[in-house]
Amino acid sequence: MNKRKLKCNVPLVGPHQVDNARTALASLAKLSEMGIKIPLEKATEGISKLKWPARGQVIRKNKLEIFADGAHNKASGIALLKTLKSLYKNITNPILIYGSGYGHDPSEVINEILRINPIIVLTRSRHPKSIPVEELERELLQLKIPIYATTKNTKLAVALATKLRTNDSIIIATGSLFVAGEIIEIMNNIKPELYQFIKN
Repeated sequence: MNKRKLKCNVPLVGPHQVDNARTALASLAKLSEMGIKIPLEKATEGISKLKWPARGQVIRKNKLEIFADGAHNKASGIALLKTLKSLYKNITNPILIYGSGYGHDPSEVINEILRINPIIVLTRSRHPKSIPVEELERELLQLKIPIYATTKNTKLAVALATKLRTNDSIIIATGSLFVAGEIIEIMNNIKPELYQFIKN
């Protein structure tokens, strides 16, 4: 069997994204060996141009920087922590903007981030599947997870996190793609996506 070496630039942050790219290319290479015509160079080119919002996305506005990620379960929480440690050396006491959706266990992600002693600010996105912040706070407090503050929406959460940060503070927004997406909207001044069945 002839083995080919492929060089590929992975623009997404995090060691797990490199593993994902390797797995994808290895699968395509195997199919190519089986006689399926696959232009592997085109595949590597496509990966190098990949953009995936809210997947380890660093958003900067003026002097404010927020790391937005849609982590919502234990596996993605572990990957998020590894990514943060690879990007920010000796990270500790970050400000964590957190909101979750029904169908997910909010403690799974937070328990991973607790390893770096975050200042937790709970919030809720406008998506109807988002867990109300009062309910989220009650559930996490029952698990002895310390909550610094709660906010009614992501805009207020960003405002509070901005006030809390120091020169070397890192702000993380995670828990669901709903929350991460709204943070991206806020930071980039994007007109909010509204759901027709939600009364304004």
